[in-house]
Amino acid sequence: MSTSWLVLPLSCCMALGLAAAFPQQGTYKTNDPLTALSQESTTEDNNVSSNNTITKLSLAKHDLLLDTLEILANQSTDILRISNDLIRNLIEELKAQPNRTTEIVKYIDRIDKALKSIEKIDFNAEEAPLEEIFASVDEIGDIFSDIDFMDDGDDSELLQAAFDRIGAESMDRKFNETMEHTLSELTKLFDDFAHSMSEVERQAEYQLVDWFERFQKEEDFEEKLGNLIDEFLTFFE
Repeated sequence: MSTSWLVLPLSCCMALGLAAAFPQQGTYKTNDPLTALSQESTTEDNNVSSNNTITKLSLAKHDLLLDTLEILANQSTDILRISNDLIRNLIEELKAQPNRTTEIVKYIDRIDKALKSIEKIDFNAEEAPLEEIFASVDEIGDIFSDIDFMDDGDDSELLQAAFDRIGAESMDRKFNETMEHTLSELTKLFDDFAHSMSEVERQAEYQLVDWFERFQKEEDFEEKLGNLIDEFLTFFE
């Protein structure tokens, strides 16, 4: 069977860990994180100047991470909202099947548990519950990935028929729109940051600069929102 369009290209495991390390409660952003990078220290003390540059770069990177997590959280929220009705209908379809196997029952239980987790999330909270959002996206992604890689047989045919009946293919457009919007926001964020760096700062963060260039050149959106984002997040571990 093929439900590859349902396998979420964004892996949130690393973002989940970073969300825990950088909880929104108590974090702050500099007043002007990007332009702060291009400001030159007026002190004549080279050591102080160097320390100031490092501090500004560190603060700007901190803000860059927070902005990235916010964009990913918004995307993940959209994914969960789009998936909510889909998986609820899928559960009803599977429960209505008289020839459910033990394997199908296990999937019903997994999907039902994932749905309950989504329904517990307060999306209107003043501070987005990033850990809950990323964890739910990961779980939904794992479930659909397991379904996608099932061996051909009665179970896979039953699942495919259930997907067809609930009109799951129509969700593909909505998912793609979400991915495209996320990519647009990330690209602008990364471009602004990279262009604001001085030559000294670019040399200090040459690996990050190289990553910016590779992200810009990559044309596959799943690669961008998958492996490349995972790699980007390792710079902040």
